[in-house]
Formats: sequence, structure tokens, C-alpha cells
Amino acid sequence: MRKSLLDYVKTNTLSFEECPLNSIDALILSWFSYYRFPDYLKEEKVLFKNFREKGLLSYKEMYSGAFNPRRSKKLFELASENPRFANVEFSDFRDETDTAEEKQFAALCMKFKENCYFVGFRGTDPSYVGWKEDFNLACRYPVPAQVSGLEYTREVMKKYGGEFYLGGHSKGGNIAIYAASNSGSRLQSRIIAAYNFDGPGFLNEVYSESGYLNFENKICKLIPQASFVGMLLETRHGYSVIRSSGIGFFQHDPFSWEVKGEDFVPAERTKGSIRLEKAVNIWVSEMPMDERERVIEMVYSALNTLDAEDFSKFFKTIYRQIPALFVIYKRLKEDDKKFFNEKFGRLKQLIFVQGDNSK
Repeated sequence: MRKSLLDYVKTNTLSFEECPLNSIDALILSWFSYYRFPDYLKEEKVLFKNFREKGLLSYKEMYSGAFNPRRSKKLFELASENPRFANVEFSDFRDETDTAEEKQFAALCMKFKENCYFVGFRGTDPSYVGWKEDFNLACRYPVPAQVSGLEYTREVMKKYGGEFYLGGHSKGGNIAIYAASNSGSRLQSRIIAAYNFDGPGFLNEVYSESGYLNFENKICKLIPQASFVGMLLETRHGYSVIRSSGIGFFQHDPFSWEVKGEDFVPAERTKGSIRLEKAVNIWVSEMPMDERERVIEMVYSALNTLDAEDFSKFFKTIYRQIPALFVIYKRLKEDDKKFFNEKFGRLKQLIFVQGDNSK
């Protein structure tokens, strides 16, 4: 029988003193950063088990930014009643979105045992600006959320003594690695590990920076076997592959990741994932920065003209949005249409070439 994060939370009730932090715990703590908490958590410290007494936001407000709202709510309920997580102390909540700056950032500090803290960074929410910042990773370094992640890490590590772990899912994992790599040797010595759960990598030059190289051995990156997001801009191949019950892109949802005991179930990458990774990374590397920005702006501009204000609503009304995108394409200026056809035609060609090479 397949077991998931929710099964783990139901069964592992040992304290962190009895059973040390593992990668499943790190994912769960990272996932809490997706929740939107009341403003009191920006200034106060609250034990997990006391949130209901303190008061929480509505279901829509609290969970709508998470990748899987229904299961995110279930995770919160189960964890808050589990002795392993009930006494985790939450604090220093940050939640910032700036459309003009093209930034979507959120973070949370959690004390899970004496002198041990976990900093969780939120991944991409359904907003278009959040996804735009993801796309910008292919042509800008650093992006605003990475800068905010580093500033936040320095702030909480100055505020609290002891050991730290950093982590995040999707873009949150990328932010965790950026913050750890750029925090300086003194703070790096206090960071035990940084977790990247199926988050994208970096521009090639980042991998040779001294800060990254000094911290590289403390990075733990996990991806499902059909990963797409986690393999974007990933050229180091320092990752572990885990089994997912999901299909294709939906393996990005950690609630589909399979666990056994206190670890994830290992797996091997699918041929389709390897093919797509190679095609997309070659496609991106072939384009100079100005062309990458032009592609991103074209896609972002098109999305902002739709009547769906974020990706959540886009997918719920996709039957209406696809024809609308086709109309937008038809209305492009001739030079923009030519550029679009050239670039995405090249991507299609690369995907087919990689498919032939994998036979």
C-alpha cells in the first residue's frame, strides 16, 4: 500500500529529540510556509497546537496559495494534533507580493527543538507575478525573492542563536539554496542543511561561485521521477530521485510523493523527464538574455490580458482561456509573431530530437 506525507504525520509521533529531523519533516516544515497566517504571527511566537485558540484565517484565505489546498488543510490538522509537530514554535512570518517589482515572497521561522530552527520559504503561488518571477530565473540573478530570502535568513539567524535548516518547495527551494550559499562563512557554519524540493536551479555561472561551492555538500535536493520544474536550469545533477504516484507535471505535488518509514521511496527518472529537461535547458542556453526576457514578457503579457487573474482560475476555465490565447497570438505584430514561431518552433524541434536520441 502506497503511503504519503499524510500517512507519515499520522504515524510518526516521536519527538525530534527521539527521532532527528529527516527529509520528510523538512518537506512538511517547508510546506507550512505556503499557509497564510494572521498578522499576529509577524510579531508573536505561537506553538503549533495553539493556533486554533489564537484564531486563523478562513479556508480560502489560508490555503488558496498552496499547491493542493484540500490536502494542505488536512496536513495542518493532522500535524497540529501530532506530538512531533504540536510543540513546534512558529514566528517571524513574512508575506510580500509586489507586482511592480515582480516579487512574490513568503517565509516562516520554526523552532522544532531547543536551539534548532527551520526556515521555510514559500514556493510559487497561483499568481501570475509569482510565475513571472520564476521565469525571470532564466535571465536575472538574483531575483527579488532571492534577495528577500537572504535578508530574512540573516535577520532570523541574528535574532536567534543555535543551528538552522533552510528549505522550500519549488521556487522556495531555490530561495533556500540561494540564501544558504550567500549568507557568508560565519552563518554557513550554523546552517546544517538546505533542502530544495523539486525547485529550479540557477544560471550556470552561479554554480562556480565560492559561496555555492562552500555550501554544496550541505544541499539536499529531491525530485520526483518525472520532474520538470526541479530540472529547470539544473546542470549539477546533485539530486535524489523519489517515487511519485502522480502523472507528469502533477508529480510536482508533494502529496503524491511516496514514503516508507522515515524516508522517501527512491526511484529512477523517466525518459520523458530527461528528454524534456535536456530540450528546455538547451533551448534556454541558446538564447541570449535579451531574447529570454522577450519570450517571458510575451507570455506574461498574454496571461495578463485574460479574464482569469491567476493560474488557479486559468486552469478552472482552461476551455475558455486556450481560445483566448489563440486570439492574442493572431493579433501579434508580424515581427513578434515571427519571433514567437521561431523560438517555440525550435523548442518543439529540440523535444523531438531528444526523443529520437532516447530510443
